[in-house]
Amino acid sequence: AAKEEDVAVEEAGSDK
Repeated sequence: AAKEEDVAVEEAGSDK
């Protein structure tokens, strides 16, 4: 994630 709160989403790769 692009947002600091989306950091957890980075692990799931859901952001990209």
